[in-house]
Amino acid sequence: MLTGSALRGLIDALQDAVRAGIPHAAEYSYFPSPMPEMLKARQRAAGYALYTALGIGRRDIDARRAQFARNYAFFGAPVGVVVTIRRDMGKGCFMDLGMSLMAFLLSAEDQGFGATGIGALANYGPCVHDHLNLPEEEMVVCGIAVGVADASAPENQFRTARAELQDYASFRGFDEPA
Repeated sequence: MLTGSALRGLIDALQDAVRAGIPHAAEYSYFPSPMPEMLKARQRAAGYALYTALGIGRRDIDARRAQFARNYAFFGAPVGVVVTIRRDMGKGCFMDLGMSLMAFLLSAEDQGFGATGIGALANYGPCVHDHLNLPEEEMVVCGIAVGVADASAPENQFRTARAELQDYASFRGFDEPA
């Protein structure tokens, strides 16, 4: 976890990397390749909803880039978390890590904080790794911004569309007597 000058230093390093045009270098694939059309449509709808809430037009590329760059400033939160995993862990360990992250996010919420994951942090994993002098066996997976949520902020005023439960879950045996 980082705050104060430690967080500011990482943000500065990330912003320098973005300004320098350093290519993304994530060590794992965040999205499937190729992206199935159904998922691509959901991704577009979520982006459209966010940018509409923020008043950013579809063709306003500069504003969209500036908004995306907020990922690398931990959205202005006073606490930033860098999440890593050992490179030699199996793919199944990402599931365990995901469950730990969800517990962290729910705990932060329970304590009255706002917290959001920052998958984009992995785009500059090597930069984060070098800046924080992380052990070689650690891979940057994501970040988390933690602070007090501004309920009036436009990005906190909308909800992305969700798939219907029957689209991704099935229930069997529930109609049987207990």
